[in-house]
Amino acid sequence: MRYLNHIEKCLKKVEDGYCKLNDQAVSLEGMVQKKGRTILNTICEMDDCRYLQIGCWRGATLYSALYKNNLEYAFVCDDFSEFSFNTTMNTPERKRILDLDIMLDLIQPDDDDNVLEFDFYDSDCFYMDLNHIKKPINVYYYDGGHDETDHYLALKHFYPVLDKDFIFICDDWAEERVQYGTHKAMRELALRASSWATSNNFYIASVQKILQPTGVLIDDQSQPLFEIYQQGEFDRKPYSIKSSKQEIKKESYE
Repeated sequence: MRYLNHIEKCLKKVEDGYCKLNDQAVSLEGMVQKKGRTILNTICEMDDCRYLQIGCWRGATLYSALYKNNLEYAFVCDDFSEFSFNTTMNTPERKRILDLDIMLDLIQPDDDDNVLEFDFYDSDCFYMDLNHIKKPINVYYYDGGHDETDHYLALKHFYPVLDKDFIFICDDWAEERVQYGTHKAMRELALRASSWATSNNFYIASVQKILQPTGVLIDDQSQPLFEIYQQGEFDRKPYSIKSSKQEIKKESYE
């Protein structure tokens, strides 16, 4: 598989102590620790990296993946629906303590030669029109919702924008529902994978598309669940974002 050697080399480098992340990348608050951030950063060092990240929360893994890497393209999506409110206020008006603008402030680079550039979709990823993603993705990191259905849809919904060969990374691999949803999607989509479960609770796979998807329905429902998700009543415009020490530039496109 195309990326098998790259993954093996990256994991060995990290195990041997390699890390080029700066203090900001390591110290940003997040649920993935330094080793996991280093794995993402090292994998994204590859040439022609076209990166998709679903779920970024406070931006620690996003910053780490992009840091000092020359990505060809990066697209990120989060709706900040989890862990983004003041839990001491149990009312509909409870104060939101995290959104896109706050996240951008958190990951604004603190060194002059570091610039982060990516497209961002600020809403539910499974409602998104995939035409917003402009290039075929060859590195895909999923850290959105962690129900079985979420992980099924992580591959099912985004299948059309994934390159023929790609690296798939997802978090919380120790959870059975995560494994079940992932494997179910891989079977239906005829994806062939070589994979590892790392000490950081990542699933990392070199994946190859070998057939067209079967279109099999899940659990004998009347229509595929990913189509049900796509029946949302809204579709927001993505942002093109460029963040440097001097400024954060956020422009809506399309």
